[in-house]
Parts: sequence; C-alpha cells; structure tokens
Amino acid sequence: MSEDYIIVRTETLDGGLFAERINDAIQECLANIYDPNVEQEKVREVQAIIKLKPSSSDSRKVAVFTQVKTKLSQPTPSETIIFAGTKDGEYVAYEQNLNQGNFSFDGEGGAAGDNIVKMKTGGGE
Repeated sequence: MSEDYIIVRTETLDGGLFAERINDAIQECLANIYDPNVEQEKVREVQAIIKLKPSSSDSRKVAVFTQVKTKLSQPTPSETIIFAGTKDGEYVAYEQNLNQGNFSFDGEGGAAGDNIVKMKTGGGE
C-alpha cells in the first residue's frame, strides 16, 4: 500500500473519531457516577460497536460502521408541592422557595457567629 494509507487500529479508525467517542463515553459515565441526583450503585456501561461490510464488487474494499453507546444511571425521582390557581385569566402554579440556607447553632442554642448578639431574656439581666 502507498504512504497515503495507515494500518487500521482502534485509535486511528475514522481519523481517531472512534477512539475519541469511546473516551467521551467513559467521561460521560464518570460524570454520571459523581452526579448526586442519580442512583449511585447502578452499573454504567459503554458499548463500542464496529460493523464491517465487504463490498460486493471489490473484496478488498470494506465499509466500516462505528457506534458508541452509553447506559447511565437515571436521575432519582424527586417530589415537590405546587399551588395552582388562576391569575389574570391564565392558569398558574407557584412553588415555595425551600432553599433558605443552613443555620448553625452553638452549644447553647444560640446562632454562632461574630455578628450575632444574644438577646436578654426575662428577669432583666
């Protein structure tokens, strides 16, 4: 063969596109493993498929079809509550904002922090 051709290997097939897609699929699986919104114990899968179809007119000529598939863990179900009604003649729904942040408390039940002042309680301390 001439110098215009290279020996086919997984990493050179289709100009390196097949290997790149496999690497991308592995990265996709790893990202899915670290996603806190999916079931962590599920198995992730990468399928690399290569199909070879010889030409009917020239036995030296072979068409190559490649495909890479992933099987990922699906997002865990979530639940919220909405309040439905109408406003200005249109149906609308509202959701309460439950992201209020975290409060930390010291051992005495008061909020911890330099900018917090404890209130005096009855008895006029």
